[in-house]
Amino acid sequence: MRICIYYFSGTGNTEYVARKLQQGFQERSEFCDVLPLEEITLGRAKFSEGSYDLVGLGFPVHALDAPQIFRDFIELLPFCRQDYFLFKTAGDRFLWGGSSYAIRLKLANRGWKLKHEAFYRMPSNVFTRVNSNKIALRAAQAGEAAKKAVDEILAGEKKLLPSNAVMRLANGFNRFESTGCKHGSGDWFADEKCSKCGLCVVKCPTGNISFQDGGLHFADKCIFCLRCRWNCPASAIHHRKLELFLLKERFTLP
Repeated sequence: MRICIYYFSGTGNTEYVARKLQQGFQERSEFCDVLPLEEITLGRAKFSEGSYDLVGLGFPVHALDAPQIFRDFIELLPFCRQDYFLFKTAGDRFLWGGSSYAIRLKLANRGWKLKHEAFYRMPSNVFTRVNSNKIALRAAQAGEAAKKAVDEILAGEKKLLPSNAVMRLANGFNRFESTGCKHGSGDWFADEKCSKCGLCVVKCPTGNISFQDGGLHFADKCIFCLRCRWNCPASAIHHRKLELFLLKERFTLP
């Protein structure tokens, strides 16, 4: 079987799970590619119809739904017969990260057939403090859950996450976040510790960051993935309004 996992990851949680799934498939002697989905949304690659027997799609939960970049990615997928599995990550199991009904429906309308769905609880990257023991525990649990998911997928066991009216209603919070991200995009800034290394410019999944007038400029395409702040070697990137809610110390997954 030829498998490809497309994922979006801001601070590394979803990438971690994607890599664990890849490892699980490879240990079962299945071919498995892994690709960040912004390669597609930024136009650096195209989805190759018919190249894979199974496609994995993964995203981190943003305000009880998928982030905007994931929804944009779906719109770029071809109308074809394609088997796929879906997975999402979040720091809390509240409402299982919201309903994936709208995502399933959009993909079904494109001819895509859902084979398996899973939720992975990972370390939170906002509103909390770094706890190395908890981080290691959740990473280990996610790794074991990924192995189980691989076994279920290869055995043809179809499993779906819960979806009900309350969860679908909760998806609406994501629209507020998307609007807030756009309006708050210009509130990001780099302090005097910025070395102008350009890593944030390269890493930004939406092309939101650029150099202008000798400094960093943040446009209006931020999706609040925190990748720029997370990867800054000088810890120089801050937000004027939301700094209080962001982790002061970044964690590293095993």
